[in-house]
Amino acid sequence: MTLQSTARKVQDFSKTATDTGVKTVQAQSRFMLESLKRNNATFAELIDARLDSFYDGMTAGSFKGFFAHDAEFRATAKDKLKELYGSNKDSFQNLQGELKTLYRLDKINADDIQEKATGVVKKFTEAGNSVFKSGLTAFNLPTGETEQKASTRKAAPQKAKAAPKKTETKSASPSSETDS
Repeated sequence: MTLQSTARKVQDFSKTATDTGVKTVQAQSRFMLESLKRNNATFAELIDARLDSFYDGMTAGSFKGFFAHDAEFRATAKDKLKELYGSNKDSFQNLQGELKTLYRLDKINADDIQEKATGVVKKFTEAGNSVFKSGLTAFNLPTGETEQKASTRKAAPQKAKAAPKKTETKSASPSSETDS
């Protein structure tokens, strides 16, 4: 492949990545907006139902009537919240599916682009190094090759120092004299 076709692939990859990013933000924004609408509508209904249950409880005339209206509201609230949870869960699963579709790796041949880009970077680096070394040579500056030769020379072996000999001394211990 030529450098031009590799550049075209990198450009296509960048365009695809940008388009995918825009579509992702749109999908997430749509999900959040729908969630806010659903949550607001449900809680508005719950507030109205709660106010109605308070009014009905106060007009019931007894504690038993008040608690009956309160229990009725609690059952309604439980059902509404379960419904909201189910709707939010379904909406989130739809968002996940949409994101999985957007980020399918078979749409983008990233390995091919990475392989070609690595080759281009390697060639560029080699060319840059040769220009740099020629510049150093032109100004009579060390290129680093003499330093490598100096570091590879073997140092003269040094004689190892002999370890001091241990001398054994017999000590007269009082316990050995008493044992005999």
